[in-house]
Amino acid sequence: MHTPEAQVFGTMLVAYGYIYPLQNHRKLVMCNDSSLYRFQTPYFWPTQQWVPEDSDYAIYLAKRNIRKKGMLEPYEQAHYNHLHEWLNHKWDFIVMQATEQYK
Repeated sequence: MHTPEAQVFGTMLVAYGYIYPLQNHRKLVMCNDSSLYRFQTPYFWPTQQWVPEDSDYAIYLAKRNIRKKGMLEPYEQAHYNHLHEWLNHKWDFIVMQATEQYK
């Protein structure tokens, strides 16, 4: 059994991006069941306070595009298309990076 404080603390870790659920990515609360969670890479922790570059976001979207087999959310698809036009000169590199990171 989890105490209420542990439940709230776990939910805060999920909500602030330090850990993320492996099964249900849309549910940003800590579940009191057998759900699995993984720590986010420290590079992406909110306390790092880095502003993502366009190429970093493009790689992230390309990985999601690979994982979801082209079924991005509409807003993600719009950003993906915009970044593809904007970063066309290095798009092959972005897709290569996303493919390698996805593996």
